[in-house]
Amino acid sequence: MKKLFESVYNWKRGGLSKSLVVCMVILTSTSLVWGESHSFENEEIIGTSMSVKFECSSDTLATDTYAKVLKEVERLRKIYDYRLPDSELSLLVKKSRGQYLPVSRELLSVLKLGKAGYKKSEGRYNYCGGQVVSLWKKAESTKHLPSYEEIKAVVKRAESIAKAVMIDEKNMKVAVPSGANIDLDSLAKGAIIDDLITGMGKFRGVKGAVVNIGGDVRVGDDQNGTMVSVKDTEGNEVSKLTLKNRAIATSGGKYR
Repeated sequence: MKKLFESVYNWKRGGLSKSLVVCMVILTSTSLVWGESHSFENEEIIGTSMSVKFECSSDTLATDTYAKVLKEVERLRKIYDYRLPDSELSLLVKKSRGQYLPVSRELLSVLKLGKAGYKKSEGRYNYCGGQVVSLWKKAESTKHLPSYEEIKAVVKRAESIAKAVMIDEKNMKVAVPSGANIDLDSLAKGAIIDDLITGMGKFRGVKGAVVNIGGDVRVGDDQNGTMVSVKDTEGNEVSKLTLKNRAIATSGGKYR
């Protein structure tokens, strides 16, 4: 994840953000050879969609495996998802008011990544930028851009909150200032994917797992790898690469 922050920061500094590149995952017929391939999709995972693909010997085992996957996803949603009023994150934001409160290992880990990303990117990445996201979503729906003053105000607020979040790693406690709007979706996707790939790797009779949540993709320890086609916004193929026990983060409005 630290490498991801470095890559995003350097990518933006290099000016390449002017040319949007979109990555689409293509599972080739030769990428999985152990058993029958099974695919499942879900449209309600921390505000985006999830697809899971793996190989196993029967439909029954596939159904049971995916049920376990959904159970774990739901457990993690109840930690990270700010949309759930009773999630651990929501309760922390509501109750902390600047005071240290105990948190789970999972939430502590992702909040640490958020602070590290904020520092590494010199504020370009802000895990407390929920109000900024809401402002742009409103602009997208109304087709009316916010004013410079509106943008400046919410960005300033997000920066002050990000700096005020305090983490006591030793005692596993976190303090969040009043009025915080913390959105961990970008990091939570990766955390959930890592958890699922690790867990599925331990399931008896299951191999070749590929998990995609909102365009963030990780491929398990598949013996032949999975091909990924990199395309631009016009659909022209730029490059191909094969992933094995690796991940790739994709972005764009055309593919996820």
